Parts: sequence; C-alpha cells; structure tokens
Amino acid sequence: MLRENDAALLIGDPGMAFAREHLHVWDMAALWRENTGFGFVFAMWMAGGTAGVATPDFVAARDEGLAQIEEIVSEYVQKIQMPAEEIRDYLNHNIAFQIDEDLKQGMQRYYELAHKHGLIEELKPLEFVMSDSE
Repeated sequence: MLRENDAALLIGDPGMAFAREHLHVWDMAALWRENTGFGFVFAMWMAGGTAGVATPDFVAARDEGLAQIEEIVSEYVQKIQMPAEEIRDYLNHNIAFQIDEDLKQGMQRYYELAHKHGLIEELKPLEFVMSDSE
C-alpha cells in the first residue's frame, strides 16, 4: 500500500509489524491524547438491545483471553514476526480491557467533534451497561 500511496492507516497486526524505515509514523492514540487530554477507543465489542437474541458473554471472553496471554504471545511471535516481549508489552499496556472514565470522556469528545463537523446528524448520550459479572 505504501509503495503506491502517500499515506496509509495501518491497524491490527499489519500496524504492529511493518518496516518503519524512511517513513513518518504517527501514533493516533498519542496524538488524540495530546490534543484532547483523553484516551482513545479504536474499537470495542458492543451488543445492541435485540430482544430474543442471546448476548455473547464478553466478560468471559475477555477473561479467557487474559488467562491465555502467554499462549497468544507464542502464537503471534510466529504470525507477525515480532519479539515476544514487544507483543506481551502491547497486550498488557496498549489494550484496555475495561472502559474507564478517561476512555468514556474520550469517546464523548469524539462524538461531539463528529457532530460539530457534520459527520453524524444527532448527538446522543453514550450509555454503558455493565454485565452482571462486572
């Protein structure tokens, strides 16, 4: 992508393991914090209030994943060719497994800016529903 374009947004595994030589790389989370003072949520698991549909147990999925960090590190060392310590550090320090007040405020600011710039028509309040096991 970068051979044919002036810029690219790389996320996920490709964003972790690409050659950075001769490139200007910006960390979007760091820029967001620098400009707003808040954390940034790139993605999150969400479930709508769909009646009659079983809601996945996101808390159990998160807890299962956290209990298997070393297995995940071992698998990804082979998959994306990064040192185990970098992957472990990323999983333990760059991913938030719970939404705290800082991240809530960051999401609120994001939606306020999206509304201000006409990207969304209506600014609705964010609602958070915690599972019974939280």
